[in-house]
Amino acid sequence: MQGHRGETLTTAQIRAIVLRGFPQFNVGSLLPNDHGSGNKSCCWCVGTKDQIFNPIRSGLYRVFSGRAASLGRADMTQPAGCSKAEFQVKNNPTVGPQGDLAAAAAKIGEPHAIAACCVAELRLEGAKLGNEYFYQSLPQCVIDAVYSIGVRYEGVQNAVRRYCDHFGLQEFRQPRDRMPATSEQQPLSALVEQLVRLGAERFAREVARNSQRTSARGGILKSDAVFRFSTVLRERGINFLQDARAVALDGNLEAQLRRIPGQGTGISISYFFMLTGTEDFVKPDRWITSFLQRCLGRDVGLQEVQPLLTEACEILRPRYPHLTPRLLDYLIWGHERARSQPRRRCG
Repeated sequence: MQGHRGETLTTAQIRAIVLRGFPQFNVGSLLPNDHGSGNKSCCWCVGTKDQIFNPIRSGLYRVFSGRAASLGRADMTQPAGCSKAEFQVKNNPTVGPQGDLAAAAAKIGEPHAIAACCVAELRLEGAKLGNEYFYQSLPQCVIDAVYSIGVRYEGVQNAVRRYCDHFGLQEFRQPRDRMPATSEQQPLSALVEQLVRLGAERFAREVARNSQRTSARGGILKSDAVFRFSTVLRERGINFLQDARAVALDGNLEAQLRRIPGQGTGISISYFFMLTGTEDFVKPDRWITSFLQRCLGRDVGLQEVQPLLTEACEILRPRYPHLTPRLLDYLIWGHERARSQPRRRCG
């Protein structure tokens, strides 16, 4: 920790610093609280001139890495060993929690801070994508992408499943790693034809059984948005899963899709291409931005999410060769959703 003495760092930032110097270090064995006061099973360094950290609060530490006297810490003379008598936090000159995080992230680089958070909080080894990334046909991708904004994902899954059940379609491909031949897929044109035949309202009522709108005020039925989204794709010659990847970076197509009510942010558009198999995109929804904000200690704009996660993924890939921005996005999304769920109390 030389070069960081006197700084206030989070557990994630400490791990990032160590990993930069020792890439093969087992991050699971890096426990800053073992090298600070208040832990019953602390390191021998605690209470001596060699104590590394002084805990400020859970997950936040002041770096000593040297003689306490150099920081003017008179209370470092307490006996070695850990007890309930912790060092007084009030003697630490700190800024607010957000400032601490932001300063630490700026010191080591924000992508490295995000990578450290990912290692600390996510199960990266052997991670796999969910079933929704292996739909049998393109219509399921459009329905999922359009219906997924601003709602619980279980409702989206239900809409896709009901569509497949209504028309007798296979929902997911088997095996997952094989792209189905076009002869095995339902073409997107079939979805457009059904929407023309039934109309958006009847489709919402009888097929998807979901009458959500793209927004509470002035929004259109999501079934109507599905029709418009599909129509734009069809006008560009996109009918099967194999067609979608070739236009993933087409700015003109994105501009057309963004003009559909509810698609202004482009979130659904990125997600649609992720569902069709594009590995390099991420979906900057509220779960992803909340994770990044927690890692960096600052607000994160939608336009920042893609480059930040892409760079973090590149940092992690030497240790996790299978990792892609799409997979990292999926892991963060699942992790943040789980954190938001109320925990059951024991007893």
